[in-house]
Amino acid sequence: MFDGIKEKRFCRRAAALKNDLYAVAVSILGYSPDTEWAIRNALHSARGKIGELGLLEPVKPWILKILLQECRQMAQLHPEDTEREPGSSLWDAVCALNPDCRDVMVLYYAENLNTAEIAKILDISEESVRRRISQGSAALEQNIGTDKLEKTE
Repeated sequence: MFDGIKEKRFCRRAAALKNDLYAVAVSILGYSPDTEWAIRNALHSARGKIGELGLLEPVKPWILKILLQECRQMAQLHPEDTEREPGSSLWDAVCALNPDCRDVMVLYYAENLNTAEIAKILDISEESVRRRISQGSAALEQNIGTDKLEKTE
């Protein structure tokens, strides 16, 4: 019974998260065919692991964690597709950050997750999350300036 409820909830949330999943995947893999494959594989994997999801556990961080793992695997298979230089936009600059900082910055600024949620998704401490936000912000300030880095609430 609970698996049916979880699956319906999962499907609704996955559909609602389409843009978020795409943004995270593009930040790691760029605009490549691997991006779509990573999202599909992550959703397929997440659906297969639906029994691991607690009934009251938030779906978004759980799916994002699976997507990040899938994207990292794809990036290892095709590293030449993921190396990018900073461009003229904030998004280009974020995508060009080192992977550890980039993941945290995308989850914090683009997905508006707090440090505790990010720490859980990435399996790191909250202190590591704060340090990576600081490092990523410093790198972005050098590349684009501070006026574009304010977090929206």
